[in-house]
Amino acid sequence: SAGAGWIAYPEDRPYLFSGTASTTEIRPSDKPRLKTSKAIDIRQAGFLKAPNVFMAINSFNLDHRANHRIKVEATHVTQNSLTWHIDSWGGSVLYDAGVSLLWFSL
Repeated sequence: SAGAGWIAYPEDRPYLFSGTASTTEIRPSDKPRLKTSKAIDIRQAGFLKAPNVFMAINSFNLDHRANHRIKVEATHVTQNSLTWHIDSWGGSVLYDAGVSLLWFSL
């Protein structure tokens, strides 16, 4: 079975921003690797402190001959930047994956 979900918010809501990220920003799909990450600049958001970050997987392409393992997380979160990670482990072969990100301050 499958499911879908979404989060809606007013475009002019202060201190709430969204974006997407993909392993294909770093490497092509035909060069799989277990760990992929990228630091992104969020200074334009004008946060006074490190924001909360929510990440959701929106796409993935894993080899069917191995176990499917995927983990996403944000690290090094400050008011100016964050680093997203899309990782796999063990015998998994992660060709590509994408995430949707929300970063916000309460």
